[in-house]
Amino acid sequence: MLSEGRHWFDRLLTHLTGPLTVERAKAFYADSILAGLQGDLQVPTALVRQGRLLADQRTDPISRAHLDLAEGFLALFGGQLPDARAHLDEAVQVYAARGDLLCQVVALIGLGLTHDMLGEAERAIDCHERVLAITEPRGEVVYRSYTLWALAVAVWRHGDRARAIRLLEQSLQLNRGVNGRLNASLCLQALAWIAAEEHNSRLAAVLMGAAEELAWSVGSPVVVFPGLLEYQQECERQTRRALSDQAYAAAHREGAALGFSGAVAYALGEQLPPTPTSAADPTKRERQVAELVAEGLTNKEIAARLTISPRTAQGHVEHLLTKLGFTSRAQIAAWIVESQNKPS
Repeated sequence: MLSEGRHWFDRLLTHLTGPLTVERAKAFYADSILAGLQGDLQVPTALVRQGRLLADQRTDPISRAHLDLAEGFLALFGGQLPDARAHLDEAVQVYAARGDLLCQVVALIGLGLTHDMLGEAERAIDCHERVLAITEPRGEVVYRSYTLWALAVAVWRHGDRARAIRLLEQSLQLNRGVNGRLNASLCLQALAWIAAEEHNSRLAAVLMGAAEELAWSVGSPVVVFPGLLEYQQECERQTRRALSDQAYAAAHREGAALGFSGAVAYALGEQLPPTPTSAADPTKRERQVAELVAEGLTNKEIAARLTISPRTAQGHVEHLLTKLGFTSRAQIAAWIVESQNKPS
């Protein structure tokens, strides 16, 4: 739900004035990374410029590291890899010296991706393995899942296809537990590249369709990092050459129709979850309730908004979960976002 995250960060930053504080610098980098993940580079450019204008020699080192982190990811998203490496390396050193594990992990992921796209495979792998050494013993999931994807791409580019597949499957397993749609789309995309390389063209087309649908569902471009665009283009070229136009379109549609759970299950070789029938489609009232769930309202707040009883609101939410085959309100919210962002 990247757009919602950006909405709240934007609101926060309008209320933060005065000198550059650690909290404000952290908001700059977090907001800029979310914007970059959606392919919007104007916002992070403005945020970085604003942060640099506020910074001076008295600024806390951690605040300056946050600005380096924002500027490093901006350069990474924009394909300016030497600049990205310089800023992210500086941020990693400050975070490591100060014992800030969370920000160190974020910076290491970006630095690892940058090294990989610069052809520095061993340095890339070292960065990603450092992240795993921090996250695995602590039971962390989200950053670990992104790191497994990034490490998989690095080792695949280094010639280890079997290990890359294992890492991508591990990442998908973690993504399933946290509804990680964006990283799942990245994993499916990488598996499509590998399938095309192995001349399994239909599988590649299905995986590309699923990856694109999940990327669109969170408002992200199909390829987030320009340094990886060549692999996506080559995958599509190979697949289209191997399949007829009709076969390619059919396989692509099949992947797009899988949804999050179905796409993950398909990629892992599992039995696909049942698809809701048209007879079980949500009613107009249930759709209204789903939209309010996506806004973060409780059952009591939904009841007040729709002038119904809390018990009725609870019943609508329970029926939605059953109809859609979901187990959490977060999945309902993600379903609403996906339906709103899906291109016509």
